[in-house]
Amino acid sequence: MNVRRLALTAVFATMLAIGGCTSPGEDAKPEDPPQAPPPRAKGEKTKADLLVGKWKLVKHNATLADGYQQTVEYSPDGKLTIWIDNPAKRAKERRGNPRTESGTYRVEGTKLILTLIGPADTSESTVTIDSIAADKLVTTHLSPGAGEGERLFFEFERVPMKL
Repeated sequence: MNVRRLALTAVFATMLAIGGCTSPGEDAKPEDPPQAPPPRAKGEKTKADLLVGKWKLVKHNATLADGYQQTVEYSPDGKLTIWIDNPAKRAKERRGNPRTESGTYRVEGTKLILTLIGPADTSESTVTIDSIAADKLVTTHLSPGAGEGERLFFEFERVPMKL
């Protein structure tokens, strides 16, 4: 598993294969036109509003190295930064510092679309926001190479802002 894929996995964003796309046949029904979301109560925050801030990975069912830590920051302008500390890998590669990844994000309903921008390539991943509140974020997505129904979950807690 390459480093970028590991970062996406822990950020709730391993690569989801885009497959099974076919053109509609003669029996295909036209899609319903998009519907406007219901109006929000004054002061009610959207998922995108709640997502803004810094989140620390606290629970998951992925296979990650002992001591693996990750923090993700979502900015209001759609940018994200991921800090990844994998002590076992740092010792093996003789690196002293955790590494960072950067990219962009967007929220579409319950989907969180992440794009990580690297020096040589760009990778995109989509995860499902199962729940989000002021202090807790839970996401799921299919495990890479998994069969039907095998899902990874990631639970994050909001990191309090320093004054």
